[in-house]
Amino acid sequence: MSVNASSSSFDYVYMESPFRGLENGGHAFFAFFLLAYAITLTGNSLLLTVILTDRSLHKPMYVMLTNLVASDLIGSTATLPRIMYNIVGSNAISLPECFTQMFFAHIYGVLSSFSLSAMTVDRYLAVCRPLRYHALMSNARALNVNAALAATTLVLILAMMGLIVRHDFCKEMVIHMPHCDHMTMAALACGDVTVNGLYDLITKMVGLVGCLVTVTIAYLRIAFECRQRATREGQAKAVRTVVTHLLVVVTFFMSGILIVVVHRLQKVFNMPASVNVYLVVNFHTLPALMNPIIYGLCSAEIRRALAKLARRKVGPSE
Repeated sequence: MSVNASSSSFDYVYMESPFRGLENGGHAFFAFFLLAYAITLTGNSLLLTVILTDRSLHKPMYVMLTNLVASDLIGSTATLPRIMYNIVGSNAISLPECFTQMFFAHIYGVLSSFSLSAMTVDRYLAVCRPLRYHALMSNARALNVNAALAATTLVLILAMMGLIVRHDFCKEMVIHMPHCDHMTMAALACGDVTVNGLYDLITKMVGLVGCLVTVTIAYLRIAFECRQRATREGQAKAVRTVVTHLLVVVTFFMSGILIVVVHRLQKVFNMPASVNVYLVVNFHTLPALMNPIIYGLCSAEIRRALAKLARRKVGPSE
């Protein structure tokens, strides 16, 4: 155990990760995370800016996309700076900092899952109910959906925080994770954590499995609708409507599913702890990194809005 702190108090948690203790590799990891965070921060901030400022993007799909973008910014900021600091500085984090990081990291996972599900339902309505779409979906309703999803996420995570902060921690305060996590911290608690385990299972069933089922059913219906369309033009239009979102959905849910599966199989197959660390880092890095790139490359409307924003920025100086 490489503990880089002078205090042995249980007021601190020590994060062990495969990124620490490497002479040249540590600097390479730091550079990678710094680049990933810079791209994530810049890309998502640009995406949020164009959606908020360009009236052509004031549509239900893009209104709901703001929830996902905000979630990406929250998740990457909660985890990546701390991972970088753990590489070059101390791997000790105080309990208040640990709980704060835990709160925002879980906000990211649940809110992203909810937002992707809502956006999938929106795409289903756009493809399968095109004549009724504007009657069923509006900017006001999309804003209400955003608010409801954010409120539900907040309630779920606040309840989770209430369950973990009530415990005293008396075990060796070392975690093999890149960030503070609910069940990882529950394993360090002195008392009975059965309720924590049940609640964690419920939130995973609702936030991951439930949302994944919703997404799968919606896309199966979309695929069926595309096959039923009489013209190639209609099929192509339907595909263009969903392809960007489908890429984002696959990136996020595949990352989340891998974490759950590997965590369950880790002890059975005696996998090293570093495998789960890499998967968790991927979950908090890849979707937030790829989302603005995918939307920017695949959405003609966002590309036009970005070009318009760039012209406004350089225009006065010409």
